[in-house]
Amino acid sequence: MKYKIKKIDSAPPLSIDELSSYRKCYLGISINNPFFRDKHLGLLLKWISSHFDECVIIIGDYLHRINEYILHGNYGQEAIDSSVNRGDQIDLILQVALDILPKNKFKIYRWKEFLDLHPQAIPEKDRLTKLFKSHEKFNADIIQSSTEFIERLMQRGEPLYVSKDEAVVLSTEYLLEEMAVFSVLISSGYFVQVYPGTQLTVLKDLANNEFPGLDTNLRDGVYIDLTIKKIK
Repeated sequence: MKYKIKKIDSAPPLSIDELSSYRKCYLGISINNPFFRDKHLGLLLKWISSHFDECVIIIGDYLHRINEYILHGNYGQEAIDSSVNRGDQIDLILQVALDILPKNKFKIYRWKEFLDLHPQAIPEKDRLTKLFKSHEKFNADIIQSSTEFIERLMQRGEPLYVSKDEAVVLSTEYLLEEMAVFSVLISSGYFVQVYPGTQLTVLKDLANNEFPGLDTNLRDGVYIDLTIKKIK
């Protein structure tokens, strides 16, 4: 059985031809997403290589410390160590998958490494947090995205250490830190985010100008949903 990567949606709506005007992208790797240990990872990387000149891959291992508490009750250094160990595994998988692709197209960062190299991400997270608290629709969208994430975990059969309501609050913190890093990437010219699955509602609404007047460059992003399709 053969498979291929297919674009299923984007925000704002763009055709593949229109997308070709963007030459740089980024791929955020969620530690919990099973796709990144799947046999189709190589197809995704090959698709990126054929559509873009440069791609930043950022492994959300240190970020996953928040999910470590949501799922297992781990916090502090214990949560960080567990997350980084899982990041090590994904890093190794990526290195193997990238071995057959052009080396100059991809740059891998670990989450803490990226934060250390780009300290502006922390004040950006603080700024987004203030917007979250002051802008009613932005607040609602982030809570919706956080709730959808927690519900996906539950649907996959992952038991929560905390209540669902507390998990959503913690997931909001996760999302604001994630969005701050995306903002830094956009500032560096990486406007396109590719993802095997469905992009966050809040990111799509930002790109589709659902928050007029909201001061964030996240609305300048292009968010691409990708899927695996069988070839007949």
